[in-house]
Amino acid sequence: MAVVVDRSGTLLWTGTTTVLLLYSATLYRRRSTAPTPVQERTLRNLRTWSVALFLVAVATTVDDVLQRYGQRYGGGSAQEQQIAMGTVVAQAAAVAALFLVARPGHRVRAATALLAVPPVVVTMGPNWFGLEKMRFAGHEASDLAVTAQGTAALCMLALFALGFVATAWRLAVDGGLLPPSRRHAGHDRVLRLRIAGPAVLLFVTVVGVCFVLAQHRNWLRVTWLSDRADPVYEIERSRDVVLEALWSVPHGQDWLAWQTWLLTGVAVLAVLRTWRAPGSVAPLDEPADRLLFLTFFTVVAAPTSGYFLADNAFTGVWLLLAMLGLYGVVAPFARRSVLAQPFEDSGRPLAESAGPGMRAVLLGKARAYRETHAELRRLDQGLFGDVPPKRSDLEHRLSALHNWPSAGGSDRLPAQVSVVDGALALGPRDTWWANGSRCARLALLPAVPVALLLVWVWNVRGEAWQTTLHDQFGLASLPLQLVGEVAMCTSSAFVLGALWRRLPGRRGPAKALPVTLALAVPPALDALVFRLTDESAANLALTVTALLFVLTVTGIAADFDTFRGERRYWQSRLGLLLSIYQMRYYSLQVAYLIAQILAMITIWEFFAAPDAPPERPASTK
Repeated sequence: MAVVVDRSGTLLWTGTTTVLLLYSATLYRRRSTAPTPVQERTLRNLRTWSVALFLVAVATTVDDVLQRYGQRYGGGSAQEQQIAMGTVVAQAAAVAALFLVARPGHRVRAATALLAVPPVVVTMGPNWFGLEKMRFAGHEASDLAVTAQGTAALCMLALFALGFVATAWRLAVDGGLLPPSRRHAGHDRVLRLRIAGPAVLLFVTVVGVCFVLAQHRNWLRVTWLSDRADPVYEIERSRDVVLEALWSVPHGQDWLAWQTWLLTGVAVLAVLRTWRAPGSVAPLDEPADRLLFLTFFTVVAAPTSGYFLADNAFTGVWLLLAMLGLYGVVAPFARRSVLAQPFEDSGRPLAESAGPGMRAVLLGKARAYRETHAELRRLDQGLFGDVPPKRSDLEHRLSALHNWPSAGGSDRLPAQVSVVDGALALGPRDTWWANGSRCARLALLPAVPVALLLVWVWNVRGEAWQTTLHDQFGLASLPLQLVGEVAMCTSSAFVLGALWRRLPGRRGPAKALPVTLALAVPPALDALVFRLTDESAANLALTVTALLFVLTVTGIAADFDTFRGERRYWQSRLGLLLSIYQMRYYSLQVAYLIAQILAMITIWEFFAAPDAPPERPASTK
């Protein structure tokens, strides 16, 4: 019953995601303008992937439930054969769903057919390899049986991995997320089997080696009291190798299926890039963009939540709560953003003039503003020569910088908004998509060490390392976990950049606070439930603090990138950053970053008991 509840929660999470994606596609279809061919492809991919995502989830979850049912009510010598048959059917359904989206070339399809031969042959004719006899007690598994079962397991893992890569490639290429081909100008890049094949082969080899090491380690742990000179010991050991290889197929299928949230992120980004509403200041301004953007936030950017007592029953509910968290944190405070402030004369919000022309004007005014303030500081300090400028002239020059040309004549910027504030409020690029993409790239540098820290916390520190060593896919999960953590950090930075013009605050670190608060909503709810279930919430606070650090550094980097055109006039980046923030603001930002690092260390020492690490959620990320 517990397995059914757990798998039902996984299906609820996947089904909710599928419904959100399909309804977003429907909203895009209701737009009055005719879609372009690129938009048609990305929207078709989104709809197809939505269905494929649910099919993959059904294939993996129902397979597990049936296997547990067979273990409990089945038995006999045919149980392993039933497991093998069910796994092949589920694997075929999952791979077919992936290739339905990928639509690969003939060479990839031929490689897929070739990889499918060993599993089918071994499953349909186990007696050809001595697998049928091995299932009776007292019969040793021959080298042929071990090789056949191991080859079939690796081929099935390679099938799923190849389908995963092909699907990601299709979604990224159709959405323009990959640069065009350099060899064939004007054409999209093509998935080459000579590149994808060795990559998948290397991946499967590494996973196989890690599996063999874990299986051997588990066998030694279980049989540490057994007599190794007894002939039964070798018989049981060979049988255990074959049975573990058999069970590795459904476990490996589940393991890779948990990574499909990455494919969902690629599909959503492709649609947001090609379908974003022209002229919108942020993705929350238009219904279709808003729903898809909120889905991206909760599936990709937000930490995994809703996993209690090793059960996924509430993950689907937490999915919706995370969406409400972001919208509830950002939307009410959007009117406090710099671009929401009105011009003094016309009363129009600054956002209505937030185009490329406004950026050029504001950057020029911002430089003059900083130079004039530098003159004022030198004047106050008596650093001018015999003929210092009049303070009234400098103040008049600063006041004139607030004048703004408009269609109806002259207008003025709000008194509480300086031209530097206005320039920084635009972000480093001209659209919300470009701002989000730029912030995601800027976040890569701080994201990598933070991801390494989180992987170490969840998978290496304390007793977690023993769990990793003895899990079939524990060691192989480490690089995938690293990729997932980097994707989470950079995706949260993309959210920061996309919402940049709607976020309150005048500097990047201040804009990072509401996004971090939205990211903290699911972990905070988790911590409340963990208090009731008596589970450890040690790593939740550390995860949120680490995300705050990444977003703060990204915000500072985005502010610097906004004035990148002035870099050539400064001896160092630090000098330009001091000029942008002024010494007082810069000192505050440095102290703020140091405080965040100290907070992470304090949380680490206070909460993280070395002998009792919490279990990492494994349902979606």
